[in-house]
Amino acid sequence: MKRFAARVLFGVFVAVLWFGVLILGVVFWGRWEFESALVSNRFIQARYGGGEWPLTAETALDPAKLDVAERESWIGPGKSTQPVPLTAEQVQARWLDRALHFAGLPELLRFTFARMYRVDVYAVDARGQLVARYPEILDRPAIPASEVLAGPLAALLLHDTDTSTENPVWITDPAGSGDPPWVIRIPSTATPRPKSPSLPADKAVQFLFVPRQTEQQDPSLWESEYFAMRPYYVEDDPPPGPGQPRGAFIAVNNVGLRDYDVILPKPPGVCRVLCVGASTTYEGMHNLLTYPAFVEYLLNKQAGTRRVDVINGGVSGMNSAKHRVKLADYLFLQPDIVVLYLGANDVMHVIYPSMKIWLDGPRQLLSLRPVKRLLWRAVLPDEAEIDRRIQQIQEDLKAVAEGFMARGVRVVFCTFAAPDPARLTGEERSYLEYCIEREWGGDQCSYAAYYYLLSRYNQGLRRMAAEMDVPCIPVAESIPDGLTFFGDICHMRNAGIERKARIIAKALEPLIEVCPAGPNASEAGTPRTGSPDN
Repeated sequence: MKRFAARVLFGVFVAVLWFGVLILGVVFWGRWEFESALVSNRFIQARYGGGEWPLTAETALDPAKLDVAERESWIGPGKSTQPVPLTAEQVQARWLDRALHFAGLPELLRFTFARMYRVDVYAVDARGQLVARYPEILDRPAIPASEVLAGPLAALLLHDTDTSTENPVWITDPAGSGDPPWVIRIPSTATPRPKSPSLPADKAVQFLFVPRQTEQQDPSLWESEYFAMRPYYVEDDPPPGPGQPRGAFIAVNNVGLRDYDVILPKPPGVCRVLCVGASTTYEGMHNLLTYPAFVEYLLNKQAGTRRVDVINGGVSGMNSAKHRVKLADYLFLQPDIVVLYLGANDVMHVIYPSMKIWLDGPRQLLSLRPVKRLLWRAVLPDEAEIDRRIQQIQEDLKAVAEGFMARGVRVVFCTFAAPDPARLTGEERSYLEYCIEREWGGDQCSYAAYYYLLSRYNQGLRRMAAEMDVPCIPVAESIPDGLTFFGDICHMRNAGIERKARIIAKALEPLIEVCPAGPNASEAGTPRTGSPDN
């Protein structure tokens, strides 16, 4: 018996020893693969070391071939090549629209709204009790408004006797000191029945919006980081996008978007298309080399007349929830058609983090590429759970689409494109794994997991489009190529941007023909000549 026990113990010892050797071998293999890729992978060297991209493709969006005058001659008639700043009345109207939109948002997104727009919002009931505050949470419930707000501001809420209007009210310099410069009050008669647990559902609630005083910083692209860009910001030769050379040019317009100034109100006879998205809509070497700009060029030149505006509504870092918060800004632009192209930020910044394994042991093991290639599916739930979480995220996107449709705007979804793993070389795959690790999901994430989740996300998009009876353009299915067209897991190089633009422009043609603006070319205009009046 003792001899048998000794043999068992010896066998266990040998098994543990060999298992340790195996683990060490996998660790050294993973580290060797990672380090060797840093030195030898041409795509990593080009992306992070400033070298030339290994693959080339002919494209009409080659910046060296850009004829600015010719391209500007086909920009939409509802845009201006000269500055058209928003008037004080337009700025005020946009803020009033935002405030009313806030009142109908879910509780969680109200916090996002206040944080992104840099305002403090106070909710007060009929007794003068402060029942909610955004973006900070109250220390205790039902605080008298006079304890938190300065006298003049508290008085605005405590004397809610104006029942003549249900609209938000703009009040300039309520304290008589210029601080704050303005506030917005939504009377209790205008407030929708709140759906949030922090607000009393059986009592009328009024809101007060107070702009937050922020320290003046050096001018940058961001008015609110990864949400709103600074109007009239210009940057020559910013850091290049993935897979793109240096020499880009960025100019932000009067409404904080990367495009020419938008004329408001929209001129008669114009069909206005708004492309809503994130960095994959914003991207391009020049404002005229983005996908929305090329869609506009294709549609107008093919028709032989300038009737269509295509506005680039892309802002880096946006996801479905933030688009829902920003809906009032999009409607302010008076679009007839909205194209929604988004996916990567929802998948990698919202969906995937909720599915990660964060235990230290598995995390260390799953950070190794050889292990990730074999076990990436093990870190994810089953398909039913994945689809449930994706559907939860896409509820915000659905709310955005419904908000547009309620105002008579045609909505078009697009599936979201990414390099097809089946078409990648080993070197390309290694580069994308490095991008995922460095910039997106961290060391546990693999490109296979990302592509799988994105495929499920696109499936959810197609299903939602069918249920809402709106078009869904198969962009992902039409651009399955590798790093000839893509610069990383989602951003495109010039050739990819061109292909995406042509796919979307072709799909929009039937909608443009029946656009509510109507095909009255005489009201829209002929190609521009570059005169200052344009």
